[in-house]
Amino acid sequence: MKHYLCYIFLVLLFISCDNDSHDNHTHGHKLFVTLQDSDGVAIIDSDNLNFLEIININLSDIDCSTLENQMDCEMAGCMWHTMGDTAHCMNMNMNMTETPHDVVVDDANGYWFTSTIMAGYIGMYSLESNQLISSYLVGDQPALLALDSLNKKLYVSRMMSMSMDDGMDMGSTTNIIHELSYASDILESSNEFNLQFSAPHAIGFDNIYGNIYTASNTSDYMAKIEPLSGAIDYVSLDSSYSQNPTIELNRLKPLKIAIRYPYVFISCSGGEWYDSNTGNTEMIPGQVQMRHIDDMSLLKIFEFSTFSHPWHIHLSLIEDKIFVALSGDQASDTDSGVACLEYGQYANEYFLNNVWQKSSDSYGTMHGIVVSSNGEYVYASGRTDGNIYKFDASTGDEIGFTNLVSSGGVRTGGIALSHQAIHEE
Repeated sequence: MKHYLCYIFLVLLFISCDNDSHDNHTHGHKLFVTLQDSDGVAIIDSDNLNFLEIININLSDIDCSTLENQMDCEMAGCMWHTMGDTAHCMNMNMNMTETPHDVVVDDANGYWFTSTIMAGYIGMYSLESNQLISSYLVGDQPALLALDSLNKKLYVSRMMSMSMDDGMDMGSTTNIIHELSYASDILESSNEFNLQFSAPHAIGFDNIYGNIYTASNTSDYMAKIEPLSGAIDYVSLDSSYSQNPTIELNRLKPLKIAIRYPYVFISCSGGEWYDSNTGNTEMIPGQVQMRHIDDMSLLKIFEFSTFSHPWHIHLSLIEDKIFVALSGDQASDTDSGVACLEYGQYANEYFLNNVWQKSSDSYGTMHGIVVSSNGEYVYASGRTDGNIYKFDASTGDEIGFTNLVSSGGVRTGGIALSHQAIHEE
């Protein structure tokens, strides 16, 4: 409980600073957006969506051909290529990119972090200057990040299997959740947790009990990890189908976890699923599950349409609301968009209800999503149009957007928002 009270104090402190400083100038907050195809992180003003800076992400600078064994090669995010009796390490492609994917902000300690899928590195940057402070190679396609700001710990999940636009398949082979410490103001490995299931993509940290929650995108299982003891508990996200964490079912496809005591929320993209036992194809609605933080028991499910494909989710600090990025599906003529759900308990019944949902054929596959600390605005990244969108959190009305990609590829990814207001020069 002491851990929790400290966390609440820090959140309220930053919200208070936010409100005070906002009265003194018109600037908003730093909004961070990963630009996967151009190896950058864009930083923009959350008020007017103006560019502040683009940070070039270059954490590896590795020549794969210099690595002489398979372990070093794969840990560096390179490809071990075997032909006949010869083998060598090579770049994944001739123009290998780092592919920054997720970004998180530690306001309390003054840092922000990003994961690079292809390079296998985690980068640690100054929140004030945006200068690189430290980097650490975890290897094998790191994906999402979860923060323990009080203990200066960072937890790293893994990329699930995906087919890329260039025809290449990607996805990690490890089932490890990596714990990095930055207590000494540099990134260092402090622990690893070996899970029974593969593709532990979704990840979240519980600020009350200090536990990690993760879910496999392929086996439809969820795990609770106690970092101090190393104990791991498992639960199926649908015991009617998923009955073994080691079996890759690929049915619900959980993607993102958000935590607010006493609840854990998991977004599942669903979609078309082939049942190998019956030979039938089923359409699985996208959904958000609401579970209890203690035993991970299922409390409520909210289902979207089959091809809505819920992606990232984010919780309001002010209200009992959860915001969902819906990537949609062009092939099935399902528009991309954003949604708001309300949650809680009334008498002895739990509820998870729709508040609003906005979609449009002009939105380019919504990916990342974040809500402002005062609960007034929602920001979402369009993966295939390179836009960052701003919405009214109460109504879902679009306020504006800014394009973040002037040329080349698009693929905007994870987004994060600092609670600290931008100061005038």
